[in-house]
Order: sequence, then structure tokens, then C-alpha cells
Amino acid sequence: MLFEWENVKRKGPEPEVETFVVIKGKQRIYSKILQMTKETNTDFSALLPVPDLIRIDGLGLSESLPKSTIQARFLTELLDKKLSAIKALGKRIEKSGFSVRAKNPEIGLQLSPSMVMRDSKEILFFITPRINSSLTQEDVCLWTNCRELVNSFVVVFEDLWRNSVDIENIILEMERGAQSPRTVIINDAQIAKRKYDEAMQSAREEIMLVTSSEGLIKLSEDRNGLKELTKKGVSIKVLAPITGKNIEAAMDLLENCEVRHGPMGWLATAIIDKQHLFQFKIPSAKEPTNSGYFNNVLYTSDSLFVETTKKMLYKLWENARIPSKPTLESVIEKTYSDANLYEGKLLGKVIGEKPLGAITEKDLLEKIFTGKKYPAQRGLKDIVRYYGSSAMGIVYPPIHFGLPEIFFNVIQCNKKSSFGAEDWIILSLKLETTEGAKYVPVVHVTDNPKAARARRALFSDTPSSASVQVMKEHELQVHVHGSSLFAGWTTPIPLPILNSSIPPAGLLFEGYGDVRSGFVTRLTQRGRRQEVEYNRLEALLTFFHPASKYSGPGIDGFFDREMIFTSYPPLSK
Repeated sequence: MLFEWENVKRKGPEPEVETFVVIKGKQRIYSKILQMTKETNTDFSALLPVPDLIRIDGLGLSESLPKSTIQARFLTELLDKKLSAIKALGKRIEKSGFSVRAKNPEIGLQLSPSMVMRDSKEILFFITPRINSSLTQEDVCLWTNCRELVNSFVVVFEDLWRNSVDIENIILEMERGAQSPRTVIINDAQIAKRKYDEAMQSAREEIMLVTSSEGLIKLSEDRNGLKELTKKGVSIKVLAPITGKNIEAAMDLLENCEVRHGPMGWLATAIIDKQHLFQFKIPSAKEPTNSGYFNNVLYTSDSLFVETTKKMLYKLWENARIPSKPTLESVIEKTYSDANLYEGKLLGKVIGEKPLGAITEKDLLEKIFTGKKYPAQRGLKDIVRYYGSSAMGIVYPPIHFGLPEIFFNVIQCNKKSSFGAEDWIILSLKLETTEGAKYVPVVHVTDNPKAARARRALFSDTPSSASVQVMKEHELQVHVHGSSLFAGWTTPIPLPILNSSIPPAGLLFEGYGDVRSGFVTRLTQRGRRQEVEYNRLEALLTFFHPASKYSGPGIDGFFDREMIFTSYPPLSK
């Protein structure tokens, strides 16, 4: 009987452990994608540039999906020089005998992040920015089978799929050498600017503009023209990345336009009265801004093209946030300035800061490379030092999420840190203090039990003392590659102070601009002196919240690509 009972217990499938895996280099990435195709049972979806699709098919993609019941869908960009290749790819896939629909996302709207999914069970997505290029040896992907995160990317893919344009007719037009009479590429910058100015002046109802962070500043400088349009009753919507450099321009534009914070890297676009659509290449730093936008401008009055693009941009608009004057830098400064009391307890204050340039990027890199380890053995009496990277950003969830605005601080520590290697997230909520409403840490999440014990003692007088959560390695992952940081968790994060929790979700920080090296000293509630040295980039934050089927930009953030955090014990009396 015991033998039979053991056999019965073995018959049930073992629950699958949700985890993350980092995959580096094109050969390993190709191999993983092909493995996913072989294991597909119902549906396979890929969002990849044409060169990658061709390469993967050459390695056996068509043969790896042999079942007629499989629905395979591919999103890619269709470029003139790749026409013969994409036709050959389509024919080879069709011969395999399963259902395939190939679509092309709207021209200019980037395929970021590139991803591959199967059966809504697992996903491989890129954490390195990639624009119209094939895989390289330096590319890095994350693979996960976390159902909640996979579902969030499924939503992203489905939105792109619904708003895409079928490519069959476009291929036929290209084969015949014919171009739609309503869609042209204007090569002459002067003609393009004149056409654009005429369309803007003719506006009667609505203008939607998508531009870069620099383009927003240019709009602010020329806002008199926009002001005249609003006087005529024209509604103007502007979507652009809001950063510390252009926040003043954004606030100026808010007097006459609606302005929202959008993701970085989208092609500059103007839609006027649902009749005219212009798409511009963002000029490089070497090109004059005035003329650079009007080189090789795409113009169309095709109502279908205009309408589908408008729908996609409105989806982005709905998830975007209105900019507010307090930037993340000012929030941090306010949080740590002077005495910051919560229920009578001192949380911290800034006591010193070296000017920019006092520490260089090279100095900090060398210090991390040669730095010594300070093992933490005596708790609060030890010098504690962390080496690694960190990122900070504020997420303002829509009201229907049922979540407050959250200040995320994500840290990845290497093995030379006092507690060893660690992935670590601090969640702060805005609470009333004696200095007004400020962000106060309420939860610490880590995958290092030793570090958790030390923090419970260190933060015993703060709201987060009872909320130091320990997750397993496969439940919490932080990955850094180049100027990008991704953090994801596969189990809910409790928020005891609100009697609530945050379901599995993800954060993607994308650093940009010039590196700023800095040094700041703080004094904590227990008299410990903290020194933070950093090589900092401004960063744009994307928040993936699968439980609400949401993927959208947060507010501006920071990415400390290299960071040293040192905490010294209190001085004796």
C-alpha cells in the first residue's frame, strides 16, 4: 500500500518554479529562441528586426514549428532593401503548414523591447536598446516563465498587433515600383518645412505632436505659433520625455498645450486634424536642430494610415503622466534635507556634498575595482559598504490600480559588498512628516537573508522595520547591462502600512545623457554617517504592471551605473 501511495503522489505534475535567466550573446540567444519554437504547443509570437528573423529561419525556425495547430505571428519593420528577404521568409514559413500572419508596425514606431513568446508561458526579451539592427555578441536578454510578467508583455504585443498594418499590399506596391500617391518622402528640407507649416496653420480641431526631449525645448521657444492656434480653438497635445533639462520648457508649454511624459526613442510625429501625418527623423547632435528635423520627412494623407497611427499614439497618451515641477532630484533633496521626522523619529539629513567634478568617473571605477570588503559581523557597530549599481524613480499608477505613487530605489550589490552579492529594492510612500509630505521607506525587499537581519535592526525605529521581506533568488532579479537596469519580482510585495500588496511586476530604467559623478554625506536616525559616491545618468522609467494589463512610462529617474555606499557606525560620546 505504501508503494502504491508513493506512485500516486508521483503522478501529479510538479509545480513549475517561476524564475529569471540572463542570456548573453547572439549564439546563445538564437539557440534559446529555437528551443522555444520546438516547445511551442499553441502560439508563438516574435517582435524582432528583419535580419534576426531571417537568421533564425535560416537556422531552422520553419522546421521547428511543424504543427498545423500552431498560430505563429511575427512583427517586424519592412525596409526596401529587405523586401526580397522578407518575401522569401514568408514563403518558407507558409510552406510549413501552420497559420501565420505577418504585420508591420507603424513606420517609425520602434520595436522596443524586442521579444519572443510562446504559449503565454515564457518570454525572452531584450534589455539592451536595439534600433533596426541585428543581434550582436554584446546583446543581453532576460528569459522568464513568471506568468504575471509574461502576461504584461502579451498585452504589449497584442496592442502592437492590433494597431499594425498588413504588409501584403505594401509588398505588391513595391514590386510594381509604385508608391501610394498619398504617401511621399520629402527629401528637400525647405519644401518639407513649408508643407508642415501650411498644414499647421490650417489646423481647425486638433494637433498631436510626439517629439524628443530636445524637440520639446524647441517647441517652447516657438510657442507663440502654438498660442495663436489655441486661440482659434485648436486642441494641442504634446508627448515627449520630460527630463531635468526640459522641465521648465514643459511647464511653459502647459499654459497653451496639454503635455505628457512619454518614452524615449519614438520617431517625431505630427498628426493634424486626422488629415495630415508627418514623421521626422530626430537630428543627431552634429546636425542643426532647425533643418535636421526636415530632412527626409515622411508625409501621408492616407486616412487609414493616419487613423491607425493616431490610435496607437492615443494608447500611449492615456498611459502617460502630466509633468509636475518637482523633479526626482528635488524630491530626493527634499526627502533628505534638514531634519526629516516621521512620528517623532529622525529619518535622515544631508550634512555634506562635494561639488560635481570633485570626484571623476574614472576615480570611482578604479575605487570599485580595487576596493576592499568590510565584512559585517557586529551589526550596527560595523562599517558597511556596498559596491554595485542603483536606480531611483517614481511611479504614479492610474487611480484604478488601487495603488499610491511609489518611490522605487533598486540596488544591485556585487560580492565584495559587506553582505555579499544582493538584489535589493526599497519602496517608499509619501507620508506626512513634521516637514510636510515626504517619501518614507516602508518596505525593503532583498534576496540576502543576512542583509535582511541587519536591516531589521537598523530600521527598527522606522515604518519599514517590520517590512524587511526576504525573497528567493528566482523570485527577485535585478540585472544591469550598459546603461540599462531591469528589476522584476515574481511574488507579491506586501505593503503592511496600507494592508495591501504590489503584484508581480517589472521596472526598466534606461539611462541617457552625460555621466555626472558625485558624492554626498548623510546622517541617519541612529547617528550613522552614510557616504554615497556615484556615476549617475538620468534615466527614463517604464513600469510593467501585469495585473492591471498596464505598461507605461513612470516619471524621470536616475541610474547610478556605478555606486559605492558606505555606512559608518555612530561616533562614541
